[in-house]
Amino acid sequence: RPGPDPRPTMASDLSDTPLADALRRIEDAGRGLLGIGIPRCPASALLHASLGTVGRETPRRVVAMSTLRTTEDWAARETYLWPRGIRVSRASVPVVARYADGHWITRQGTAPASVLRAWLDGSDESPDGELHQDEQRVLEDTAPRRAQHQAARDRGVRRGAE
Repeated sequence: RPGPDPRPTMASDLSDTPLADALRRIEDAGRGLLGIGIPRCPASALLHASLGTVGRETPRRVVAMSTLRTTEDWAARETYLWPRGIRVSRASVPVVARYADGHWITRQGTAPASVLRAWLDGSDESPDGELHQDEQRVLEDTAPRRAQHQAARDRGVRRGAE
């Protein structure tokens, strides 16, 4: 029986993975997912839950989440992300980046764990898109914040129409 995988999934500590460490682990593994988010962002919280589910369901894949919290974190984009073609701005987070076949591919936003898992594996199958209980819990927990964001967007639309 084989021993534990030397490249453990990072799902248990997704929110505190420094960019350099996450990128190195994923590239060393040859395939993986990196989520990039910001604090207090409901979509970033949902991505964290989705990636956590992917990490638990695919323990031989490296899955990481980096939260850009400080000025230094944002500055690190130039060193670690931009040379890899991963573009991130405050307006684009959350972002998910997949590493496979020596290349990084990004997508803006989040998706259910089943969709991210299929994307990680390069599957042509159309996943069901059902939410895992952790994802559903995050949606419930972030409902007030999401409503606040929607109200702010609605005020902006009304101002633009005047």
